[in-house]
Amino acid sequence: MAKGLHPERSSGVSFVERLPAADFPLRLVDLDLTASSPRDSRSDRARFEDGLCEALGSPEVNVPVSVVRELADILAASDRKVTVTVRSSGEAGERWEATRVRSSADPAPWYLAVLDLGPARVWGQLLDGETGRVIVTAMGDGPAEVIERMGLRCGAVKGSIEHVVIAGGRAVVDRFLGTGPLRLPADPHVLPVPPSGMVAASELGLEGYVSAGAVVVAVPGARESLGGDAVGGAVVSGIANGESVCLYIDIGPEGAAIVGNREGLLAASLPSGPVFEGGGLSNGVGAVPGAIEGVTIDPRSLKAAVSTIDDAAPVGLCGAGVIETVAGLLRAGIVRTDGRFDATASSPRLRKAEGQWEFVLVPAVGSGTGADIVITESDLEGVMQTKAAVYAGMTALLKAASLDWAQLHKILIGGMPGRRLGIEGAMAIGLFPQLEPGRFEFIGNASLLAARAVATSRRLTGRAGQIAAALRTVDLAGDPLFQAEYEAALLMPQPGGRGSGTAGGRM
Repeated sequence: MAKGLHPERSSGVSFVERLPAADFPLRLVDLDLTASSPRDSRSDRARFEDGLCEALGSPEVNVPVSVVRELADILAASDRKVTVTVRSSGEAGERWEATRVRSSADPAPWYLAVLDLGPARVWGQLLDGETGRVIVTAMGDGPAEVIERMGLRCGAVKGSIEHVVIAGGRAVVDRFLGTGPLRLPADPHVLPVPPSGMVAASELGLEGYVSAGAVVVAVPGARESLGGDAVGGAVVSGIANGESVCLYIDIGPEGAAIVGNREGLLAASLPSGPVFEGGGLSNGVGAVPGAIEGVTIDPRSLKAAVSTIDDAAPVGLCGAGVIETVAGLLRAGIVRTDGRFDATASSPRLRKAEGQWEFVLVPAVGSGTGADIVITESDLEGVMQTKAAVYAGMTALLKAASLDWAQLHKILIGGMPGRRLGIEGAMAIGLFPQLEPGRFEFIGNASLLAARAVATSRRLTGRAGQIAAALRTVDLAGDPLFQAEYEAALLMPQPGGRGSGTAGGRM
């Protein structure tokens, strides 16, 4: 793995240790198949297989028929010098398989593709196959579209993506791989399929830039409801490695919370929904250029000043922006603690439209869409329900682990609300309790980071499998404590109030 693979981490629990390039699950092997002597009567296939075994230090290398079929033509056109892509199927590299053969004179670079599969959006990165360095990042509606977009942007040649790793919520990954969820067993504690998957890329419609011999590997999920995004969060956050007890929380559409340390982890899925990634809002967008991620409400004029990703013209609210907006409106007295607009507030931006109150963040003249960008009463209701569910889930999980907020060393936050997450704003609306801001750390898209880790490290691939197998889960659906916490958290804290590990409306 290239040094600095995860520069996003600045302090605290380490994401992913720096690993040598030899830890890559894919390698290139150069072979010269010119006969060493007139007495060497081995066939080209035999010398090909023997050369791979010698180069890899392995007693056996699997060579599929598809590679054998290509070998003769490529040898004839390459002066018998070839480069072979091999893939490891074991953490220690004891099992290897050839996936592609080409002329050693072919200078084209090769790539790894990693994807975060969400219910509405797919984020992807193209990695340099030699170093693991990120070449390009893209977003789209589906895996094939994102891969096509990335290939075009970096000028890749057809067939140059040798490996694809995906991570995401259980339902989304199962649907993409075709492994569920229709064949669920009667016992909900029995998995219908193995928690991870490896499927030929061609079977999933990934062609063009993707090599014919490439496979799609899924970061493993755990139990019946936790996907590879949750397990991946445990891997890249490092909570399973240290002595200190930490909480990892994914605030994405298929939310999850995991608490513990290297002695053990306890997890729960959360009914978080898409609001904190810009979904389900009147003017919601993903973390794209022009997404509003910072909002300040002037206490005198009650007008809003916004900042956007890449300083582009505002196009809508991403998750970080909606949190900052609600916090700013609460502080300014435009929104009450019950999440409703105060109709008596004398702001020129507060108006009634189509039967509900709304606040104009950006007038049409200043927006990148040519229309007003607003937050409505319905949007506020969605925020209140989502933040209450997330807070209640975290609190109930801590209770199940016989812990409280004060015992946590760090609260690590994953998801894609924006480039950053304002912790003060999140505490102001009651998404998190009032704790020292330094105890919170925003990881970002942990699902995509996990896919990168699995794509570039055999050891971390094995670690993900270990965590998935050992992770204990609790079901919050029928938990009375969860319901009680949820109802209490449907109120926001009083502005300016501070407590000791409290949130919701109980300040």
